[in-house]
Amino acid sequence: MNRIVKILFSALLGGWAGLAAWALLDVLIGRARLESLLGGGIGTAIYVSAAITGALVGLLAGMLITGLEKWNNSAKLVPTLLGVVIGIGAGLLGGLIGLLLAEVLFQNLRLQGELAQVSRVVGWALFGLGVGVAPGIATWSARKTAASSVGGFIGGILGGLALVALTTLIDFSLTGRAVGFVVLGTFVGLFIALAQEIVKQAELKIISGGRFEGREFMIDKPRITIGSSGRNDWVIANDPHLQSEHIEIRQEGGKFILRALNPNAATAVNNQRVMTQPLNNGDRIQIGSTLLRITMR
Repeated sequence: MNRIVKILFSALLGGWAGLAAWALLDVLIGRARLESLLGGGIGTAIYVSAAITGALVGLLAGMLITGLEKWNNSAKLVPTLLGVVIGIGAGLLGGLIGLLLAEVLFQNLRLQGELAQVSRVVGWALFGLGVGVAPGIATWSARKTAASSVGGFIGGILGGLALVALTTLIDFSLTGRAVGFVVLGTFVGLFIALAQEIVKQAELKIISGGRFEGREFMIDKPRITIGSSGRNDWVIANDPHLQSEHIEIRQEGGKFILRALNPNAATAVNNQRVMTQPLNNGDRIQIGSTLLRITMR
């Protein structure tokens, strides 16, 4: 999918994660019932309820956003499921720790007025940070991990501030909490995708290649591989002329270098057959029956 669609999808999936978490917690279970089931005194119930809320929202957001990332890169079930598992773990931990810490600050520091709201915004920021870690880990990219973490953190701050603003406009009962969860998830998903877009150095786009035409892939690691196998960073599964591991693109000395990984692999840059070739902005890369274009900042 192209970058704009991906950004919109990331925001949409974050919002859906918030809505699903609200439906599970407030509609199917009910917060009052949850707190009564937890027992252990009102203080314990508040802390555990905050931890469960953060963990569930984070789990769903991490699962959906990271699953989208892996599906865009592979369009295959196994890599996508791996991304989903990583997203669940990172989102769950980020959400749990973030909201639990916020609730501890809120309850024990006895903050009043604007300072009380600040503690909650800090919690949502940590929640966004946890969710943002997941896409980078799932793709083994330090650059993407850093970018999406910062994006998630910023999204959590802005989403938290939006929640604070909403409390002055609507009753934060059942419907109000639904709106709040959706707003928060949307901000986190949106800024994770935007941060990745801002820091990217180069991207590849399929300009001719069957049903995957128009797909874009960010080059966000020192080395990426492209081929038909699920082991690659970018999987193009519908090209019968593509080798399992067809090419690699490395960043060396500030340049991008293409290398064919198989001497029998059909690889050309600007219609010239190559085995190793430095790439320039706008170069057209033919691998198998698929034509790519590289765009650099």
